[in-house]
Amino acid sequence: ADPEHRSEMLLEHICFQARNVFRLDKAMEIRVDQGFADLGMDSVMAVELTTRLMSSLNCSLPATLLFDYPTVEAVADYLRTRVECLNTEKNSTNRKTNRDDVQDERCEEMETLTGDVEKELALELERAGY
Repeated sequence: ADPEHRSEMLLEHICFQARNVFRLDKAMEIRVDQGFADLGMDSVMAVELTTRLMSSLNCSLPATLLFDYPTVEAVADYLRTRVECLNTEKNSTNRKTNRDDVQDERCEEMETLTGDVEKELALELERAGY
């Protein structure tokens, strides 16, 4: 994301993940300064939310993250300052994900298959007299 939109997107992402983990109505707005405990977080939910954030952001986070940083805003501040992939413009704009690599490989495979199919079709057309 562009640097000017990155913070807002991070806050939205944390809220989205929290809503899912805490099983809150999707229309419910989570204030960024509202404590996770006020939303009904227990230790199992804290582990689940931390795990979801690690997975979605592709980074390692401390197990005590949500207890040490008990609001969306505090977690976002922590992530912006301590997680490498979120605090450098170079990494966020030039980083290729595994999904990108897989997609590149599939495109190369499709190009190869397309070439093979074209050759086979040309041979069949030639045999048929076209």
